[in-house]
Amino acid sequence: MPTGTGKCVAEGTLIDTVNGLIRVEEIKSRLEVYSYDVESKKIIVKRPKNIWYMGEQKVLVITTDYGYTIEVTPEHPLLKYENGKETWVSASSLKVGDYITLYYGPLGFSSKDANVPPSSYIRSLHATNLKEIKIPERASPELARWIGYWQSDGHYIRGSGTIGFTNSNETLRKDFSKLSEKLFNCKPYLRVYKDRTPTVFIYSRILEEWIREHLISYEEKKKKVASIKIPSFILLSSKETIKEYIKGYFAGDGSIYKKHGTKKQFIMEIGSNSEQFLREMQVLLLRFGIIAHKIKKYDKKRKQYRRALVIYDYNSIATFGKEIGFIRKDHKEIFSKLLNTIEKPSIILPHGKLYLKVKDIKTSHKKVYDLTIPKTHSFIANGFISHNTIVALYAMKILGTKTAIIVPTIPLAKQWYRKIRRCKIPCGLFYGEEKRLKPITVFVINSAITTGYKYLDNYRFFILDEIHHYASPIFSKLLEKLDGKKVLGLSATVKRLDGRHKLLLQHFPLIYNMTVKQASEKSYVAPIKIIRVEAKMTMEERKEYDKCEETLRKAFIILGTTSIDKIKQLTNTKEKEIALAVLTALVKRRIILSNVEDKKRKVLEICRKHLNEKILLFSESIESIEAIKKYLLKHGVKCQTYHSKTNKKKRERILEGWGKGFNVLLSCRCLEEGIDVPECSVGIIIAGTSSARQMIQRMGRIIRPKPNKTARIYVVYVPRTIEAYQVNQISNIANQKLDKYLNP
Repeated sequence: MPTGTGKCVAEGTLIDTVNGLIRVEEIKSRLEVYSYDVESKKIIVKRPKNIWYMGEQKVLVITTDYGYTIEVTPEHPLLKYENGKETWVSASSLKVGDYITLYYGPLGFSSKDANVPPSSYIRSLHATNLKEIKIPERASPELARWIGYWQSDGHYIRGSGTIGFTNSNETLRKDFSKLSEKLFNCKPYLRVYKDRTPTVFIYSRILEEWIREHLISYEEKKKKVASIKIPSFILLSSKETIKEYIKGYFAGDGSIYKKHGTKKQFIMEIGSNSEQFLREMQVLLLRFGIIAHKIKKYDKKRKQYRRALVIYDYNSIATFGKEIGFIRKDHKEIFSKLLNTIEKPSIILPHGKLYLKVKDIKTSHKKVYDLTIPKTHSFIANGFISHNTIVALYAMKILGTKTAIIVPTIPLAKQWYRKIRRCKIPCGLFYGEEKRLKPITVFVINSAITTGYKYLDNYRFFILDEIHHYASPIFSKLLEKLDGKKVLGLSATVKRLDGRHKLLLQHFPLIYNMTVKQASEKSYVAPIKIIRVEAKMTMEERKEYDKCEETLRKAFIILGTTSIDKIKQLTNTKEKEIALAVLTALVKRRIILSNVEDKKRKVLEICRKHLNEKILLFSESIESIEAIKKYLLKHGVKCQTYHSKTNKKKRERILEGWGKGFNVLLSCRCLEEGIDVPECSVGIIIAGTSSARQMIQRMGRIIRPKPNKTARIYVVYVPRTIEAYQVNQISNIANQKLDKYLNP
């Protein structure tokens, strides 16, 4: 099961990214988005961890002051403003009159223009008389202006290849004609009528299909009234190109006039019959710091309602003139004349957040997408600051029933507790020191199968984090307890060396699996670079190691097996002495490898190479990391150890101080599973375990994605030892050959 699925926004929702606006269904995980950090109250850049299509679902269509709209699933959180405080609340809890948060202001634009998709129209073999045209390969200010012209006053006759632009302004007609010939290699024809507005015609079946594919709204294509949308390649292009698009459209279907009955206020208006276009243009203008009101007014001449965007306030009008500008001479003259006559506000609000009153909430059904942002868990959708949550919280909300979350360790339990409480959801904790039961309770496994066992019957939905643990004999009664219940299991490493994962899968079949290759392609993990560092044994160390190897070699021959699990079972048989000798030799070999003196020197070299970076080191025993700590401190490298013998409060302080008072953190197995540690891109593995699962968990602390990050993992090992095999395993994992270790 994916571990990051969250709340959903409807298809067509515009997401603010560093490259511009993009519809949620078109977004890729490698594209960085703008996110709102609630603690610092700043907009920061984050890369999505997951993007999921969640099918067609019920959505709430929320409309605010000025006509801004967002469509989200009922459980999707938005940032509510009340009594001077910002709070995440689900969309379903909002009511008319509440205030939610919109962000407006310059967020930056793409530094280059986007690629233009070609026309998919393939001419019939018999249509040899059709003129060959070209479609530009990349967006440009000229192409953007042409599209703006056509979408404002253009039309086409379906299936005929006839494309027209009707406008009374001679300058615009000439510019449209010139651009048509330059951009598409199409010769324009002007038709002047006695009783109608002149029209420029061009003829191309290919261009007609290209227009239908990329300039016409899919959402409204079946309607008789022509509807348009802003092309994706315009939304993702440079500021100059977007400006020309807006100028082109405004030249055709924009107007500037003095507000009726006033002397000191005038209005800029952008008209369109397309609801989608106005919604997208309204969001696009926010990027320039322009606030536009979406209205619906009655046109007395045409005797019908007309939709439009209107700009009233001085700041937005002045910004439009300065940042975007005008093509038509009469627009420029009217703007300059009226701008100097209107009253300037006494207070000019800075760009940032705007709290808008909810005016209407309706329901609909739409295709929806989930966008998961690590750490801040927020993004900007149609201008609104939105939130996402993790898959388990989503499942709990959907089921709406009492939920028990079972985890293997206390730190992991507290992590779950904090995340749930952060979403304003009541939650209990149940382990040795604390026993608070709530409709949603996090249990530590040892307490769940002892003092808390009788309480599990009160819950209907169970989340088993790090589920591979629960296949062990000591926890197997939990599996029987959960037969017939709703269960969600989470794990990065299902397969167990003892084969008991098969028992686990009998109770809970695997319903979702992602390979490392897929995770890498979607940027769920950072690129990995494995750096092998050879350490040399002293003559004495090598002699002791070889003795252990010889003991093991002879014992394996006598016992007829190299399986450690089988050998453990022989400790109560006549081969007891040999079996015990094997186990003793294994322990001694591990200690020898962990304490090779040259490994300390290699670690010191690595630490000095990355002085200003966080480093996470793993070794096999507490004794070995304490010895490394002593060695590093002696040579001036500040560091701390994190292991099970350190009391819990001190461990919390150590994690909080990592990257502040020291950069090197040394651990055994406390940080191997589940715990979210601060961002780190440098790892050191000493005497790596032969367990693939433990290697994966250790690497998992380092490979969490971050923009422009490459995870560097140093493996310090001794050649011509068992570690040479282990370092090959690590390389296989990093090179995406991991499936055999993960898949049952």
